[in-house]
Amino acid sequence: PFKEYLDKNEVKTDSVDKAEFYRVGTIGRKGNIEGELRTYYKNGNLKRISHYLDGTANGEVISYYPNGQRSERKIVRGSVPEGKYE
Repeated sequence: PFKEYLDKNEVKTDSVDKAEFYRVGTIGRKGNIEGELRTYYKNGNLKRISHYLDGTANGEVISYYPNGQRSERKIVRGSVPEGKYE
């Protein structure tokens, strides 16, 4: 598993102080994100659960507001949203 910190634009940063979010996931054999990726707000609340195949978003993506309430659910294939958002 890996953990990386993200700034307010969700760009990777090495500075924990500048981080607004962090994400935890798994790196596959090819060096890409593989499987479930969880992104959290700085306070530890869940921001998003997404699924990856060979480094590309594939499958269900569920997003949450900072208060923990679900904000959106969608399906993506090859990082492209598919169908209707909920």
